[in-house]
Parts: sequence; C-alpha cells; structure tokens
Amino acid sequence: MFYSVMSDGDNYYLKINDYYRIQAMREWEQSGISFMYNENAYSTIKDRFTDNVDDVINQIGGDEYSVEDKKSALNFFLYGNTNLGNNAKYKSFTDIPVDLSLQCINAFEDTFIVDEDSLSKAFSNASENIREEMEVKIPYVQDDLIN
Repeated sequence: MFYSVMSDGDNYYLKINDYYRIQAMREWEQSGISFMYNENAYSTIKDRFTDNVDDVINQIGGDEYSVEDKKSALNFFLYGNTNLGNNAKYKSFTDIPVDLSLQCINAFEDTFIVDEDSLSKAFSNASENIREEMEVKIPYVQDDLIN
C-alpha cells in the first residue's frame, strides 16, 4: 500500500508512503501534466484545454469559488507552478482546496483527456518510470563474495 489514512481529530488526510509517487507529485507540481504524456498527447490535451477551459470553469463548484480560483487551479494541473511564474495563485497541491482539486481532476478526465490514458494511469506510469530511472543495478558475481 502506498498511502495511509491519517487523522488529526475530526479531520482525515492521506499520507503518501511511496517515495516514487512523491517524486512524481513533485514533478507534476513543477511541470504540470506534460511529464506524464508524450508530446503529441500533451499537445492534444493542451489544445482541448484552450478550447474548453471557459466552459469547464462554469461547471466547477458553482459560486463557492471565484473564476480566478477555478482557472488558477486548472492552470496549475496542466502547466505546474514553474510554467506559471511567480504570480500563480497555487504553488502546490496542498494550496488548492480538496473539493476544488477533485473537481479539476474530474474536469480533466471528462473534458480534456479523451483518447489518452486517464490521469491515474498516466500518473502510475510516470511514477513507475521514475522508479526505473532511479534504480541502480550492480552486477553480482557469486565468486567475488566467497573470499
């Protein structure tokens, strides 16, 4: 299991225990979803985003969040904090209210990501790629260990 459900009284939260998933989340925070998809898929998602973002903003969260909040959260998921500059409202996943974050993820799944892998599958693949890149394989020769 790569996470634990934790409690601090009345509130519950997830604690992620998998180093490679944490690294993948940091990469997503920095560069957006571009690290999870190949160039063609990312370009297609970005084009759909540009064409449909205003419609999606109107569907998210009713009046609970401002248009600026919704657009900032969607931009964060797509572009990450590095590509948005210092004026970005959200710099981390933890800065975005949980319900707004979930609505943005659903918007990506429903509107922007159509023929490509789902966000969860793309994220799992990306974290597995990070795991493989970070593994060190050392040749093992039994005879060298006998002496």
